[in-house]
Amino acid sequence: RNRGMDEGSRVIQLSQVNELTEGDIRSAMEPFGQIRGVASPSPDIYFVEFGNLDQSHSFMAHVDTHGFLIRFTKVDFTFGPASDIPSCMSALSGRGSVGGSQGANHVLAVNVLKPLYPITTEVLHTIASPHGKILRIVIHNRNENKIESLVEFEDVQGAER
Repeated sequence: RNRGMDEGSRVIQLSQVNELTEGDIRSAMEPFGQIRGVASPSPDIYFVEFGNLDQSHSFMAHVDTHGFLIRFTKVDFTFGPASDIPSCMSALSGRGSVGGSQGANHVLAVNVLKPLYPITTEVLHTIASPHGKILRIVIHNRNENKIESLVEFEDVQGAER
């Protein structure tokens, strides 16, 4: 059984993703419901947040019953450690919530209005990486008119550049 973590979570944690991209993961999992966000805290882990609990439970029931491959790759699936992607990222890093009002911050909020092209974690990494070392990128709200994301840099200087 692939349950683990918090079964009350809309978030599914994928590990052993190898060479899979965010696009591969989205296209494979979208038939099970609305994808609210995808985040990759490290090269081998992704979080996928479904629109509601029924969708995440339906997906995990399918995985438990039939298994699931993405682009012929066996991936490990568990429920995420929290109910949404930002909370999962905090739980994984062992930190409190991202952001806060303590002055300078190493997390940059990136909002793209009316994107003409698909915005993925890979695109945001390409844009942000010249400014500093990127620890993780979270796209937590996506619709046709706006993309909301968080880019976490190793230090404050990277986020300020």
